[in-house]
Amino acid sequence: AQGGSGLAFFAPHLHESAERRLGLSADLRRTLLYHELELVYQPTFDLRDGGIEGLEALLRWHHPVLGLVPPAEFVPIAEEQGSIVEIGRFVLDAACRQAAAWAPLHDRFIVGVNVSGRQLRDPAFADDVLAALSAHGLDPSLLRLELTESVLVQANETARRGVEAVCDAGVQLAIDDFGTGHSWIGHLQQIHAHVIKL
Repeated sequence: AQGGSGLAFFAPHLHESAERRLGLSADLRRTLLYHELELVYQPTFDLRDGGIEGLEALLRWHHPVLGLVPPAEFVPIAEEQGSIVEIGRFVLDAACRQAAAWAPLHDRFIVGVNVSGRQLRDPAFADDVLAALSAHGLDPSLLRLELTESVLVQANETARRGVEAVCDAGVQLAIDDFGTGHSWIGHLQQIHAHVIKL
C-alpha cells in the first residue's frame, strides 16, 4: 500500500491485524446469507424548531463470534473485495422498506443512506435505487443519498450519470464531510446537492 523501495519491521500486532482482516474478508461474504447485517437509525434535527427532520440509516454487523464489528473496520474491506455493492443493495432495500412503513405516521420523514464509491461506480447503481423505491412504494423525495465529497470528486462519468438519474427521479442528494478533503466550491455548482454536511 505504501509503494515499492520501502522497509518495514515485523511486529506481532501487525500479524494479528492482518489475520483479523483476512478473517473478516472471508466472513463478509456470508453476512447477507445469514442475516448478520442490520440497520439502526440516527435522527437528524431541524434546529429551527427542534423537531426530527429525518433519520440516517447506519449499518451494523453482528458477527457470530466477534460480536459487533464497527463499520469503520468492515466497510473498507467490503469496498476492496466488491461485496459493498451487494451490501449496498441490502441497505437501500431495508431503508426504503422502513421509510415506507414510517411514511403514513410522519408528514415528511427523510431517510438518509450512505453510498460508497464502489457502489456509486457500479453501472446498475441508479437501477438499484429506483428498484428499491418502486418495490416499497416510497416517494423518492423521502430518500436522501449521502456521498462524501471525496467520492464525488473521484466519480467517473458512469457514476455522475447514476447520480443525475436518481436526482432527476426526485431523490435527494447530500454531500457528507464537506470541507474535510478536496473542498472546492466549484463542486457545488457541478453537483446540485440538497444538503451539505460540514
